[in-house]
Amino acid sequence: MKFSNIKKKLSQLFNSQLFWIQVCAIGIWLLVIQNYFGREDGAQSVYVVGGNVDANVRGSVDVDNTVSVEVENTVPVEVENTVKTWNIF
Repeated sequence: MKFSNIKKKLSQLFNSQLFWIQVCAIGIWLLVIQNYFGREDGAQSVYVVGGNVDANVRGSVDVDNTVSVEVENTVPVEVENTVKTWNIF
């Protein structure tokens, strides 16, 4: 085959929509397979600098360092007026 024929066929291939759809499909399947056979522990390292972080954690948590846990279990209640009424009926 001549170089001009190869160049023409490659040009037709790269301009084909079917070719690019197949490339995209192969790429999607590669991502699916990569995620399926990825690491067993899907843990990610998170570093938070300053401030409060709202988190809802269920299950067990492993900590490599010390953690201070402060729990406020009190609810302030202010009562300004109370009126006692007796209903006999």
